[in-house]
Amino acid sequence: MGIIDKRANKRLSNIKAVFQFERTEYGVLNISNGGLLISCPEGFDSGVIERLEEREFDFKLIDAISKSEMYLKGKGIRFEKDDDQIKVVSIGISFDKYPKQRRYARTIAIGGGKGGVGKTILSTNLALSLAQTNSRSVVVFDGDFGNANCHTLLGITKVEKSLEDYFSENLPLSAIIQPTAYSNVRLVSGASNKIDGFSEQPQKRRKLFEEIRNIDCDYVLIDLGAGVGNETLDLYNFSDEKLVVVMPQFTSLENAYTFIKSAFILDLKSRKNLAAIYEENGYDLEALRDAVKKTPDDDEVRLEYDRLISSQSFRVIANYLTEEKDFVIVSNLQKIVKEYLDLDSSLGGRLSASKEVKSSVNKLTPFVALNADSSNSKELLVLAHKLDTEWRTRN
Repeated sequence: MGIIDKRANKRLSNIKAVFQFERTEYGVLNISNGGLLISCPEGFDSGVIERLEEREFDFKLIDAISKSEMYLKGKGIRFEKDDDQIKVVSIGISFDKYPKQRRYARTIAIGGGKGGVGKTILSTNLALSLAQTNSRSVVVFDGDFGNANCHTLLGITKVEKSLEDYFSENLPLSAIIQPTAYSNVRLVSGASNKIDGFSEQPQKRRKLFEEIRNIDCDYVLIDLGAGVGNETLDLYNFSDEKLVVVMPQFTSLENAYTFIKSAFILDLKSRKNLAAIYEENGYDLEALRDAVKKTPDDDEVRLEYDRLISSQSFRVIANYLTEEKDFVIVSNLQKIVKEYLDLDSSLGGRLSASKEVKSSVNKLTPFVALNADSSNSKELLVLAHKLDTEWRTRN
């Protein structure tokens, strides 16, 4: 591996690539055949150093310009300290020059903060729509750690294994994935009893995320629980694509905004440079944004902020609409998050309130399976095609 020494770092600072490990991003100083050098001027956390050193690990390499992504497996082989020999500021990573083509699942989180807005209905029906799109294989991951019901809406009355078993019996995630009655759609059932302490156990969280990414499928749809618990926000931030379901009600908008803001701040705090500026400015998001935008476009802080904004962008799913003014109410969410959080969003779909949706719930059958020609079914198929096309084009 052609790792450069620290004297060459400045010459290579124009490399526009990002090394992402466990949801944290680091600048790339050098890339060579089979290796790269990553940097953290403030010093890498000791826990990160240990995990990069002890074993092979999965990481993502992101082209900062094209946004294309590559998943690789690597190992830390060289750890360079600063001039005072106090902290490790750069790490050499080796990886296979011609890595085997591995299949990584595209993760799609479906949240909204408030219960009863239709997240689970959307998750199960979008799963079937994606499965119809070019025969993609889909796993529905019930991310509710206390009141799971994806299995019910998929017509499964008896759950053999769930996330409760995964955590209590230390099972591999593959052991609790079960088939459904629908072609190319499988399920990871959530918990019916509250699972406590998950977010306070980073090792378990890392293991779960790694196993989700490695599920043998095209897409993992993560149906998030209600509220802003860390386990819910962690799953949301972990996901490649984010969908936020909103009803034309003030409480739904309020809860959705709180959810988006909470996820944004949690992600922000995981990024060292931005977290420090956020603290210096009294935990004021507007002051943080003003401070960052005074920096040059190619400054590392500005690049880190841009990556944060990009990773937190989302699509709004307007649900239970009865008339046009309902959509206007929902669209206010996009204006609010842009004004106060600087986040971009787009419309993912408009679903109308209908008797067929209620009927499908009572029949324990997704509505797209009952009536593929309904307006809601066609809307989800359009969204599925859009998601699939974007993902395939990008990669």
